[in-house]
Amino acid sequence: MDKLQNIFHNEFELDSFKEYTLALVFLRYLSENKTITRSKHTKPEVKSAFTAIQGRTAEILHPIETDFFALYSTRHHPDISNLVDTALLNLESHNPHIFTQNSLGSFSSIVSYSKKRLSRTRRNKIIEGLLEQIHHSTSSALKTEKPKYRLFQQLLDKLYNKTTNNRNFAYTSPNISKLITELLDPHPGESIYDPKCGAAHLLISCGKHIQHNFSSHNYQLHGQEALPNTWAIAKLNMHTHGEHINAIQYGDYIGAPSYTHSGNQLTTFDIVLSSAPFSIENWDYTHAKKDTFKRFRRGIPPKGKGDWALILHMIESTALPAGRMAIHISQGALFREAAEWTIRKKLIDENLLEAVIGVPEKLSHSGISPTVILLFRKSRKKRDILFIDGNNFTAAKKMSIHFPDQLISDTVNIYNRWQQEEDVSYIASWDEVRKNNYNLSLHRYINSFKEEFLDLHSIRHERHQLKQEYNAIENEIDHILAILSSTQDKEEP
Repeated sequence: MDKLQNIFHNEFELDSFKEYTLALVFLRYLSENKTITRSKHTKPEVKSAFTAIQGRTAEILHPIETDFFALYSTRHHPDISNLVDTALLNLESHNPHIFTQNSLGSFSSIVSYSKKRLSRTRRNKIIEGLLEQIHHSTSSALKTEKPKYRLFQQLLDKLYNKTTNNRNFAYTSPNISKLITELLDPHPGESIYDPKCGAAHLLISCGKHIQHNFSSHNYQLHGQEALPNTWAIAKLNMHTHGEHINAIQYGDYIGAPSYTHSGNQLTTFDIVLSSAPFSIENWDYTHAKKDTFKRFRRGIPPKGKGDWALILHMIESTALPAGRMAIHISQGALFREAAEWTIRKKLIDENLLEAVIGVPEKLSHSGISPTVILLFRKSRKKRDILFIDGNNFTAAKKMSIHFPDQLISDTVNIYNRWQQEEDVSYIASWDEVRKNNYNLSLHRYINSFKEEFLDLHSIRHERHQLKQEYNAIENEIDHILAILSSTQDKEEP
């Protein structure tokens, strides 16, 4: 990533080309993968891993015109940007069911190198540099399934940390993805849905969880994304991880939900999850007033705060009788008043909210304000709510934030055991939450500040000593000033 970054003159160029960088890495992967399919594997574990990927991933036709190595050989061509665009267009035309969506247009219209607002000379220089770095840096990294998806994941992670507009990158950190996945614990046979899937990290994490813990590929992943560039990245990310690329639909979950049936019914799923760590300021408020899916019967959130609009959509998309849901969201959703208070109250009174988990700030990426994970469950039998403060966790257990796996494991254990632990977790009754006026702020339930016994005699003694030291210093300063003044008087004529 550091070498790739050197290609760009400034962060604006890096922001502008992040999708294009990933698209070239994807072409590199397809070209390498094509070689793998023609070779005879000598290691049984490599062959079985690749067969499993092919079993879940839609087949992509990869014509010779889209070959990365052919593009690399023409990297000095004066019209290289158009050559790359033509390669992507060829890939799309041979796979219209994968790379074209009626409501959006086409993949090639989103990722178009020749349309960038740079001079042709500068544009060609960037593309030439990208082709060279991707060619040299990934020569052996794409040979097997495991490094292949790790490369794409690491590149996404680096691009997020380098980009200036994180709000529009829709990225979920690996630590947050793992924590949410472990809390929900998806099982074989379950359907999993993310209505605001970003680059599809949460969906991919759930798939890996089922594969690793149950040696199964029997699950369904479904996602929707409203940002065109992010939709394109999500499809690439899904395929490099061996998941169904067609599982990611384009569109806004409020105004145009992709997963519906019978005209005005939302499709429901066993697990619904999403991450929106930045407060959702722009959402389809106008559509909510005339919603035909009955998602806003508990209230309509404010025009500039769409966090609870996403939550309401997710609640209605969670299946009965035992569907479960998790959302990573800003802490403001816990205590804001007006319409959000009404929605919060109704969901709590309906016994849908199960847990509120404060996420340690350093577990997320930089630039994100304090966040929480809210867990909901259909057909709950308990009436209480579990609160866990991850920030207190590190202090109470003297745990280093540099060991996130242990922090994630301990948080999940407290949740699974429904355990109350001093300064870390608290089980609040429904009546207690009601008396707190449905305010879910963690400090209302978990003591963040320990009471300390004040020894007044010691305080007076320390104060007397400090006063004596202060007076001694003042006397010393007066003495020095007197000497300086006397010296100055003698020097004057």
